[in-house]
Amino acid sequence: MRWWQLYLVATIILAEVTCSVSISRLLGTTTASVNDDPYSNLVLRMRPGLEDCDIILDNTKKILEAASQVLYIATEDKLFFKDVTILIPSALLSLCRLDNNIPQVTKMPKVAIILGEDDPVFGGEPWTQQTQGCGKPGDFLYLPHAFLRSDNASSLYSKRGKRVVHEWAKVRWGVFEEYGIAEDQVFPLDSAQTASNTDNSSNWLPNYCANADLHGEFRQQCEFPSCSFILEEEQNATSSLLALYTPASVTSFCDSDTHKSLLPNKHNAQCGGQSVTTVLQYHHDFQRTSVCHRLHVHVISLVLHS
Repeated sequence: MRWWQLYLVATIILAEVTCSVSISRLLGTTTASVNDDPYSNLVLRMRPGLEDCDIILDNTKKILEAASQVLYIATEDKLFFKDVTILIPSALLSLCRLDNNIPQVTKMPKVAIILGEDDPVFGGEPWTQQTQGCGKPGDFLYLPHAFLRSDNASSLYSKRGKRVVHEWAKVRWGVFEEYGIAEDQVFPLDSAQTASNTDNSSNWLPNYCANADLHGEFRQQCEFPSCSFILEEEQNATSSLLALYTPASVTSFCDSDTHKSLLPNKHNAQCGGQSVTTVLQYHHDFQRTSVCHRLHVHVISLVLHS
């Protein structure tokens, strides 16, 4: 028998975001239910044993606020996270500084995001488990301790919010990374402009799907196509969030006009060279129209007995 604490941490959207969304039409026979709408109730689960629970809760709220703002812009005012619910093991209540006097519920909600210790494979980096193909949802999104616990500078919250949206696109809409991977022969770090001139370093470009030339330089004393590209802070590119989530200028996904369908990355391999926005248009999340109103902030807490 396990006891979980269900705590709705916040429904705060930044003041300038004053639109909610409603579903106007759905493709095929798919229907959206309350349980399947994470934008009105995004559910996260904290694993037992996670340290710094109170700090993690506060940081998670700020990161998701930043992510919601990024999501709102990237989806052209269609989507944002309105309510956020976090399931917390009862053993962590005191460490989280939460009240024990909480009502009980009897059914485990559908969990989209897991908060846990650093992963033995991915370390302190977020990751998404995807076991299906293009356009199919992933199993879950994992946010590790190091990602949630690090410095509280507002700029870092913004960058981490972008990273959450990067992973959210994968787990929710079934798209994939648009960049190369170190020591990967199928999806290398670099891409040759012409196959006949691979010995010339000027023929190589960093393997990112971007709508503008990237500013930076390759690391010295490395061999293509396995040279890391050091990005400069200032970039002109505005896409794609599936490739670049650290530059401030990047706020959108590649579309059919800007997508580079021949780059050797996982998204092109899984989705047949389609752009991210082409894949997204078939998901019912994008059959929504904006309905503007003033948002309200409220806090609710529950307990789940399972």
